[in-house]
Amino acid sequence: MTRLALCTLCMLIALPATAAAEPLAPRGAATVRALGIPLYKAELFTRGGAAFSWQAPFALRLTYHRGFSTRQLTRATAQELRRIEGPRADQAALVTKLDACFTDVARGDRIIARAEARDRVTLRRGDAAPCIVEHPGAARRFLGIWLSEQSRDPEQTARLRGEG
Repeated sequence: MTRLALCTLCMLIALPATAAAEPLAPRGAATVRALGIPLYKAELFTRGGAAFSWQAPFALRLTYHRGFSTRQLTRATAQELRRIEGPRADQAALVTKLDACFTDVARGDRIIARAEARDRVTLRRGDAAPCIVEHPGAARRFLGIWLSEQSRDPEQTARLRGEG
């Protein structure tokens, strides 16, 4: 009897950990284009494919259809941050931290940005070591370029978030 009670207790303790470790699954996707030319495909992954929420873990995977230099990625990121949130005193510091994680990309390259906490985003390219950006509001500010209501293309954002 004691052994059965101990096994049951162990299983009950393990359940929350198993539920919390539910893997991220595809939620939505969109191909970003300029003048009709595909630039990259964006895919959103959420826990179990659930509805998107800034409060839950998620990841954004970008698969590039053409190459971009680190400088182009950094400049585009800085421009989008300014467009979305206006000028902020810490904007340059955030862009500098992101720039340290960016590398040139070529056709077929994939970058995954995972929102791990409000102030933390992990960027990973292929088998390379992850690059961690820690900055106040980093997850929402950076990933908001694609996922916020103020994104450049609300229809694409809705598709990416699995809402359209």
